[in-house]
Amino acid sequence: MKALLHHYQNLAINQSDLDKIMIGHELVQFSKNDFLLRKDEKAHEYYILESGLVRSFIHDYQGNEITTDFFGNHDIVIEVTSLFLEFPSPENLQCLTDCTAWKIDFNTFQT
Repeated sequence: MKALLHHYQNLAINQSDLDKIMIGHELVQFSKNDFLLRKDEKAHEYYILESGLVRSFIHDYQGNEITTDFFGNHDIVIEVTSLFLEFPSPENLQCLTDCTAWKIDFNTFQT
């Protein structure tokens, strides 16, 4: 986790706060095609992707998948509206590869 957060060292975070942030994260593994979040679910956490590839997508009126974003190594994988406003997600977040990520739930994040 420390090596991963090293990529964000330009943020104005002191070491004590960084240590607290690191403690709040949990290492999780996902397999290719796993969903981190499905449409109409509420997000309760976000992820820092250590390795792998995740895509965000919606469906159009004909049911076709429309990719809206990709997340790669060191990206923060989040559906902002759902997490912070507690709305059902309009998007799906799905692993395109096996993924390793650091998860933090919303309540821990708020602390």
